[in-house]
Amino acid sequence: CTKPKDLGYAAELWTRKALATHVRQNAEAAGHPSLARAAKATVQRILDEQQLQPHKVTYYLERRDPEFETKMKEVLMVVTLALDATQPTTMYAGTSGGVYKSVNGAARWEKVNDGLVSPDILVSSRALGVTAIQVDPHATGRLYAATLKGLYKSTDRAQSWTRLAQSLPDQMISTMVLDRSVAGVIYVASRGGVHKSDDGGTTWRAVNRGLASLNIRSLVQSPTDPKTLYAGTNGSGLYRSRDSGGTWVSMPPVRSAN
Repeated sequence: CTKPKDLGYAAELWTRKALATHVRQNAEAAGHPSLARAAKATVQRILDEQQLQPHKVTYYLERRDPEFETKMKEVLMVVTLALDATQPTTMYAGTSGGVYKSVNGAARWEKVNDGLVSPDILVSSRALGVTAIQVDPHATGRLYAATLKGLYKSTDRAQSWTRLAQSLPDQMISTMVLDRSVAGVIYVASRGGVHKSDDGGTTWRAVNRGLASLNIRSLVQSPTDPKTLYAGTNGSGLYRSRDSGGTWVSMPPVRSAN
């Protein structure tokens, strides 16, 4: 509901009289010339048929939290979660404000963004938009965080982070897979397709042969065959690779059988 003050009036709240006056003054310009002579009773009949009652909306002035704007800046969107198999009560959250860590089963969280981005640009950096976070099953304390500004690695349970690989294109990573069968093999997906590293993220190569769309939104590894991967695209459906990303083939459309 638009407040009277937003339309140039002095009042903060609508009254039936003020609504009737506003309707008469603006009826023709709004394409309702028949309301140009509307009385308060006519406006009231119209209001009675609507769910929104502008002349009764007062809660946004009376109950608004004076610290609302400050609190909203602290609200985070939790995008991804990861559990540490070696420490059952330890978990990590990738959020719109970076990485958070809990060591007591999510009862309390600590921000652990050291190294994700230079401290002088923490507020605005896209590197704080974490899209995927995974604990390396082959190395204790090692994690990878995919962000809107590239891939980062931690070797000390997220206490510090380092940016990975100049050979990995600087792009918004949407998802990531750590090969559970071969140490050091990582797949990342983005709007630039799928990239693979065989050495823990030091060097990368594109593995997009057969993909009709490079806008990859999801990527998973088969639980029974680690060489089999599935990639979900934005625009051309689902693809499967049975040779660790070497080649991709289109799968049947993802839709109801009915």
